[in-house]
Amino acid sequence: MGSGLPPGDATQALCVFVLRCYRVAVAPLVAYCVLLWGVGVVGGYLLAYRGLGPRPAQNTPAAFWLASSFALGLLAIILPLILWRAVRAYRPA
Repeated sequence: MGSGLPPGDATQALCVFVLRCYRVAVAPLVAYCVLLWGVGVVGGYLLAYRGLGPRPAQNTPAAFWLASSFALGLLAIILPLILWRAVRAYRPA
């Protein structure tokens, strides 16, 4: 029945393409860069090799998957908010 993609992936893909229709491209780019590189990669590194908060270092690639999944979940929340803002600010000519 479904496309095989998690709902967060479908949400962000739809939002990014609709945002392009509203000529909004920088905000999604910044959100992707900060979350996927900052939260996903740096967070994965911290979880895997340093430990994060009370969690000890995991020394496994699963830490990177966990951090990246968390970043994608945040994107699925943030991108619709950016889209909502763009739709509300849009004034047809």
